[in-house]
Amino acid sequence: MPTDSNHPNPATDSNQHRIVREARPADKEQIKRILDEANLTPFESTDPSGAAPNQTASNHVHICEVDGEVRAVLQWRQVGTEAEIFDVAVETTHRRRGIASFLLESVLNTAKAEGAKEIYLEVRESNAAALSLYKKFGFSVTGSRSNYYRDPTEAALLLRLEFTG
Repeated sequence: MPTDSNHPNPATDSNQHRIVREARPADKEQIKRILDEANLTPFESTDPSGAAPNQTASNHVHICEVDGEVRAVLQWRQVGTEAEIFDVAVETTHRRRGIASFLLESVLNTAKAEGAKEIYLEVRESNAAALSLYKKFGFSVTGSRSNYYRDPTEAALLLRLEFTG
């Protein structure tokens, strides 16, 4: 998988210190601000719904800090060997700097280490930036859901990544 350093971007300051970690309660307001800006909704990381009686679902919220400030959020869930990405959001003023790639790569590595064999997500069909990001990591379109999104009404493309090895 690509790493942040393999994708130089003139807008990226090489002196910035980036880390990815699980969100903490103290991050709640920063996460809410970033998700609100992107018209997304936070979920509780302890919600076990969606798992079969013999499985455990684990919901996660990972953030990317740049120089100690939360700049991006990725919400996802893993149930058994399947994982699903719900939302990826980068603060508007920090987009196009490789932060989403850095965060996504870390979460994909975490999911794989926790036993995921495949990972799914939905994305607006018009979201070219997100589609480009996911395709860079090897996701492929497996279908679509018409009229899935509102404001504006739009289809969702279904994407899947199968982990190998």
